[in-house]
Amino acid sequence: MSAPYYFETINQIDAHIVPGTLNTGNNALAAYYRRYLAQRVFAIYDFENVPENWDVEYLKFCLICWGYCAVIKTDKFGIIPQQCGVSGYNVFYRPTRAIVNNPLFGKTYDLRIGEECELIRLSPDWRGIPDLIGRYADLLALVTSSIVTNLYNSRLSYVFTAEEKAVAESFKRMFDKITTGDPAVFVSKNLFDESGNPRWQAFQQDLKSTYIIDMLQAAERCIMSQFYSEIGTPSIPYEKGERLNMAESTINDYASVCLIDLWRRTINDTLGKVNRMFGLTVKCVYNPKLEEVTDNVRANQSGGDGTILAD
Repeated sequence: MSAPYYFETINQIDAHIVPGTLNTGNNALAAYYRRYLAQRVFAIYDFENVPENWDVEYLKFCLICWGYCAVIKTDKFGIIPQQCGVSGYNVFYRPTRAIVNNPLFGKTYDLRIGEECELIRLSPDWRGIPDLIGRYADLLALVTSSIVTNLYNSRLSYVFTAEEKAVAESFKRMFDKITTGDPAVFVSKNLFDESGNPRWQAFQQDLKSTYIIDMLQAAERCIMSQFYSEIGTPSIPYEKGERLNMAESTINDYASVCLIDLWRRTINDTLGKVNRMFGLTVKCVYNPKLEEVTDNVRANQSGGDGTILAD
């Protein structure tokens, strides 16, 4: 067996060593959250003065998932952004060359960064944020699966006693009809004992003691609030059940703005190099609709005594 090792192979090997390992990432639910959390990050930024032949969504995808993309001049498509690989290093261990390969180009571009092409980056460390998105996606997937499990376990369960297999099968058919909503179910008298009492009983009567969905939903909202704060959308911390004062809300806003401001400044700093090389005026800005909605939410949540109501 040789590299690369994909998750199917890793899971098979790992299962023989640690059978009880909790895998939160290799499932459809985690992939669902990864997709929609990534779209929430896409919505934070917009680009102005973008050339008509640029695909802005492709540019956002490259920045968020890979952390950078190259802007190159091609023979067929003109000046466009393209996902790339990097090689070489300078005295500060920064990459010196960008390698771009696209089936529609007909050739591979191996270009010197700063001389023949420029790179747009999301963060100073040349990395995207799939780790940040994946962390919250895994947490949300765990909470959601716990909600489904608790919903199922909170159902009223029954225990049936049968003296023979035929009676057990009759019980199964009866219960299937009941659970599917049949308004009238006709059964044999063999399903009752000699005294006429049914041969079944509820397994768990105190369902309220096992119902924790409201707590799990509160945990889900808290995770989403933390995610919004980290990516830069002001939010109310759900773990605080009492009234939230304005100072605490402001601290939460500063904590979130710190990261999105770093990303925006890095994008614009690298876009400046792109603009100078290719004579463009592309600029990264915050989504104006997001700013408008955020201001409205703050105005509606603020009270006359300087407090914000939290759930």
